[in-house]
Amino acid sequence: MTDGELKNWLADRLRMRSAASADVELRRDEAPYERPLQLWKTTEGNWHQEFLRAVLALVEEAAGEPWEPESFDQLARLIEAGRIGEAATALEALAHSRRLLGSENGAQLQMQALRTLLALGWTGSLEFWQAQRAVVGDRWPGLVFKGLARQSLDAAFGELPSLAVDAKAMRQILDLFPGLMRDQKLTISNLREMSRRVVDRIPRISKSLILEWFALRNVPLTPAITFIHDTLESALDRALGEVEAAPRSYDAALVSPGEPELDHPIEIIEKALSIRKQIEALQETLNRIYGGKAPEVTGTAAVVRRGGGRPRKTAVVEAPGTKVDGHKAPRSAAARARMAAAAKARWAARKGAVKGSAKSAAPANTAASSIGRKKKRTMSPEARARIAAAQRARWAKLKG
Repeated sequence: MTDGELKNWLADRLRMRSAASADVELRRDEAPYERPLQLWKTTEGNWHQEFLRAVLALVEEAAGEPWEPESFDQLARLIEAGRIGEAATALEALAHSRRLLGSENGAQLQMQALRTLLALGWTGSLEFWQAQRAVVGDRWPGLVFKGLARQSLDAAFGELPSLAVDAKAMRQILDLFPGLMRDQKLTISNLREMSRRVVDRIPRISKSLILEWFALRNVPLTPAITFIHDTLESALDRALGEVEAAPRSYDAALVSPGEPELDHPIEIIEKALSIRKQIEALQETLNRIYGGKAPEVTGTAAVVRRGGGRPRKTAVVEAPGTKVDGHKAPRSAAARARMAAAAKARWAARKGAVKGSAKSAAPANTAASSIGRKKKRTMSPEARARIAAAQRARWAKLKG
C-alpha cells in the first residue's frame, strides 16, 4: 500500500466514506479510529513511518478544507490514543493560525485541536490560553482552565470568576481538580487556599457548587476570617463612651484563637453570639425571679457555681420515680402497697383464665386420644413356634 493509498484508506475510514464505511458498520462495537490505532500499535519499520506521514497529511487536509466535527474528532482521538507526538507541531500551527474558525463549526474544531494538544503534553503560552478564552471559553471553560493551569495556577484561578459563569461551566472545572492535584502534585489544602482568594467573586450558583465540592471532602471552603469579634462588655463600654476603645479581642465565651469554631462562616459565628446573648438575658431573668443567684440549668440537672473550678451538681429537677445519677427516687409505702395489690390481681386473673381453659379442654383431649389409639396386636404360641422352626431351617440350609 502506497502513502497515497494509506492516506485515502485512513481518510475514508475516519470520515466514514466508501467501502470503509461499510466495514465500520459491520463493526458496531468499535469506533472508526480503533482499527487504524491497532495497526499503528502492531506495526513498525517503514510501514510505521508511512502511517505517520499519512496522519500528518490528514491534519493538513483537515486544516485546508475543514472536516465535520465528528470526523475530525476521530482523527484527534487516533492521535491521542496512539500518542503520536509528531502531530503536535502540525496541530499547534493549526491552533495558532485559527484557520479552523472560519468554518461553520470552527469553535468545536478548535476545541478538538486544543484538547489533543493538551493530551500530548503541550503547554503553549499564557498569552495563547488567555486569548483562547474568547474563542472557546464560553462552551468549554474547563479546557481553557486546564491550559492556564499548565502555565500558572495563580493565573488559572484568577480567571475562574470569568470562566465559571454558570453551573455547567463550574462542573467542568471541578472535574479537573483531581487531575490537577495529581499532575501538579498539589494537596487539597493548596486547592482550598487558591479557591478562597476568588470564591467571593464567583457567581452565586457556581459558588454553591465549589463550596459543596470541598465540603464533601471534609475540607470546608470558608472565607478566611480577617477580623475578630469584640467582647460584649467592651462593645457596650465604647457605645456608652465610658471608657476608651479597647483593643479588639475574641469573645472568650464563643471562640478563641486556634479553635475549630473559626472554620465556620462568619454568619454562623454571629448567630451563635446572638443566641449566647439571649441565654445570658434569660439567666438574668431567672436571677431576678429567685431573688438572687439562680442555678444555671443544663439539661435536667441544676448546677450551682461555687467559686472557681468545675461546677458540682447540688439540686435535681426531675419527675418522681425517674432515675437520677443512675438510681431511682424512693417511693412511699402507700405507693408500694398499691403496686403490689395491682400485681397480685393481675396474676390471679391470669391463673384463673389458664385453669378454666385447661378444664374445658381435658374431656375433648381424652376422647380424641381414645379414638386415635390402636389396640396392640399379640401373637399366638403356635405362630411363634412356626416362625422359629422356619428360621432354624434357613440356618441349617446355609450351614449345610
